[in-house]
Amino acid sequence: MTKKILLLISLIVTTITLTEFVNSKNTGSELTNQKVDLIKYGTSLGFCKGYCFREFVIDREKIVTTQLWWQKGKRDLVNFPNKIDTILISETDWKNILLNIDKKVFFKLPKTIGCPDCRDGGSEWIEIHLQDRTHKVIFERGKTIESIKILTNYLRKKGKIYLEIIEKRTKEKTTNR
Repeated sequence: MTKKILLLISLIVTTITLTEFVNSKNTGSELTNQKVDLIKYGTSLGFCKGYCFREFVIDREKIVTTQLWWQKGKRDLVNFPNKIDTILISETDWKNILLNIDKKVFFKLPKTIGCPDCRDGGSEWIEIHLQDRTHKVIFERGKTIESIKILTNYLRKKGKIYLEIIEKRTKEKTTNR
């Protein structure tokens, strides 16, 4: 019985190792040649009250922001509807985002780093869509992942700016009514 278990464990470890090896080979030069179609960046807090979910879906033409309200995971769409807004993105902004992406490094990262949203610390994520693959990395909100530090800091900074633009536009709409 013990030999069978050891053989099974050995087989599983070998399979995992080979899978990781193949995946690491597949994230090489062909990634460099693929263009980025879409980037998603967001934050979420599971046990807060307010617009605790924010996501930015960014492509070469626009940024679509989504903000969702909840209180301890419960939604109230009647009093707090989803906020979805679109902002046009400049070619310079798009190119600057792309300059901060190292696809080889990003696509080798595990899908989950740390303990996102544990102890209500919140979660943060970056998702990159290429022509033939997508990879999402979710991590503890506000934490620095050294290998994607520059990209994360850039998206955090731009996210604040995009929200300020939306707030200003919303105030202008209500003032002009």
